[in-house]
Amino acid sequence: MALLTNAITGSATDLFVCRLKSTGRVVTVGATTHGNLTGTCVYVSLPCGIVARISTGYVSDAVVRIIEGNGNAPDVSAEPGIDDVMSGVDSVLERAVGDLRRIGATQAASR
Repeated sequence: MALLTNAITGSATDLFVCRLKSTGRVVTVGATTHGNLTGTCVYVSLPCGIVARISTGYVSDAVVRIIEGNGNAPDVSAEPGIDDVMSGVDSVLERAVGDLRRIGATQAASR
């Protein structure tokens, strides 16, 4: 299974990516996720009038790597370029499909 990610993958979807990656049965393709997934927080009013939200809970993956603030790095880095957008090509999806085909061919050949 391939799971596409990008920098706006966050909150519950960041946790979803973390849990799926922990199974070892998914290949993530794209960019590092946002890393904002805990709902436990405090709000702090700064002297300049800005209110900051600070997470007080931390979620880690199966090897105890903190996801909050760091995100989930993809197994395969792929980001669309301006040429892809202009031509209507989804290069991240194409990369994922290509990798899945290569993995499938390798597994079939080893049987």
